[in-house]
Amino acid sequence: MIINYSLNNPRSVVMITITLLLLGCVAIVSLPNEYLPEISTPQIIVNTIYPSATPKDIREKITIPLENALSSVKGLKNISSVSRNSISTIELNLKWGVNPIESELQIREAIDGVYMNLPQDSLKPRIIPYDPNSETLALIGVSSQTINLAKLTKISQDEIITKLQKIDGVGRVNIIGGRESELQILANQEKLSSMGLTPETVANIFKNTHIRYPSGSFIANNKEYMVIGNSNLTSINEVRNMNIPIENGTIKLSDVATVSLKDKTQISSFFFNGKEGIGLEIKKRKGVNQNIVINHLLKEIRELNVSYNGTLELYIIDNNYKKTSESVNTILESLILGSIISFLMLFIISGNIFSALLIIITIPTSLTITFLVMKLLNISINIMSLGGIAISIGMLLDNSVIVIDNINRTQNIPLGTREVSKSNLVSTITTLIVFTPLLLMPGIIGAIYKELAISISITLLSSYIISVSLLPT
Repeated sequence: MIINYSLNNPRSVVMITITLLLLGCVAIVSLPNEYLPEISTPQIIVNTIYPSATPKDIREKITIPLENALSSVKGLKNISSVSRNSISTIELNLKWGVNPIESELQIREAIDGVYMNLPQDSLKPRIIPYDPNSETLALIGVSSQTINLAKLTKISQDEIITKLQKIDGVGRVNIIGGRESELQILANQEKLSSMGLTPETVANIFKNTHIRYPSGSFIANNKEYMVIGNSNLTSINEVRNMNIPIENGTIKLSDVATVSLKDKTQISSFFFNGKEGIGLEIKKRKGVNQNIVINHLLKEIRELNVSYNGTLELYIIDNNYKKTSESVNTILESLILGSIISFLMLFIISGNIFSALLIIITIPTSLTITFLVMKLLNISINIMSLGGIAISIGMLLDNSVIVIDNINRTQNIPLGTREVSKSNLVSTITTLIVFTPLLLMPGIIGAIYKELAISISITLLSSYIISVSLLPT
C-alpha cells in the first residue's frame, strides 16, 4: 500500500517528507536537554526535629512511634531510619508503580494520628518526596573583598536567594558555607537564685516578649484594616534592658545574665579562588528545559553583579548544562562520523555515488522523524535516548541498502521494492523484538533504559518506511 501510494504520488511523498523534516527541526530545538531521563522514584523521606535531644531519646520518642504509624502505608516496600542528635530521618521506599501523591496523603494522615503523642518540644514531621531529577543545575559562588562573611551570608539569604528562586524553572536554592550570628544569653545562676528566678522563667519571659500577634481590626472608609501587635526586640541593647518581674518590682535582664551576639557553630565551609565565600546550589524543577533555565540564570547573575556594583560578585563555578552538552556533543560527533564512514563504505562497495547518496538520505530523514516523535512522546534529549539513536545508526541503513541493490538488480523500481519489502519488514520487527525486554524491565533500571529502546524502535521503523516510500520515489 505504501509503495503504490509513493510511486503514484511522488510529489505528495516529497512534500510530506519536507513537512516532517521541518517539524523535526522545530522539535530538535525545543526538546529539553537532560543528562539522564526523568525518573519518578517512589521514595519519601520524613524528617523530624526535636531540639537538644540525644540520639537515644530521638529513637525512643520520635523514630519508633513514627515508624509504627507509617508501617501501615499501602504499597510500602521497606522502611529505614537514622536517629541522631536533634533529628530523626525516616526513609520510606514504596513499591514501583505506586502513586507517590496518594502515598504522601496516607503518610500525612499517619503523622497527624501520632503527632499529639510526640514530645511537646518536637517540631511537626516534614514530608520530603525524593526527586532524583532535582539534581544540581548550577553551583554559584558569592564573594566580596569588603563585606565580612556574616553580612555576606545574610545578603545571600535575604536578597540573592530570593531573586534566584523567582527565576522560572528554579526549584530551590541551597546555601553552602557562610556564617550566621546568634543571640546568647548566659544566666548567672547565683544571681537568679537570689532573685527567686530560674533559667526557665527567664526563657519564657523572653519568648512571650519577643512576639508579633494579631490585635483585632477596624473599619475606615469602607476598608477593613488588620492590627498587628509587634513586641519584637530589634537590638541587643533592647534585649539587655528587657524587664524581668520579681517579687519587689522589676530588674533588667543584664542584671542577671550576660547578653552577647556571637557566631553560630559553622557546619560547612565553601572555598573558591583561594578564599572563603558562599556557595549557592541551584536545583531545577522537574520537566523544565535546563538550557532555558541556565540562560535566565546567567542573565539574572549579570544583573545582580551590576546592581551590587563591585561590593560583591557572583560567579558560575559549575553548571549541569556543561556536562550534558559535552555528553550530547560526543554522541552527535559519533553520529556524524558514523554517517561519513557509512557513505564512504557504500560508495566503495557499490561504486555508484548516486546510490550512496540516496542511501545516506535515510540517516538525516530518519533522525529528524525520530526527534519529532520524541517531542510528541515527551522524551528529552539525554544520554540514553541519544545512545539508542547512535546504536541504530548502522542498522537504519540496512533496509535502504537492500532496496537500492534490488532495484539496481531488477532494473524495475516497483518490482525491486516489493520483492524485498516484506523480508525487510520482518527483519526490522525481529530487531525491535530484541529490544522489547528493555521496555518491560521493572524498577529504576527499566525507567532508565526505556527511552533507549524507544529511540531505537522509532529510528528503525522510520528507516523502513523511508526505504519503501521516499527512496523508490
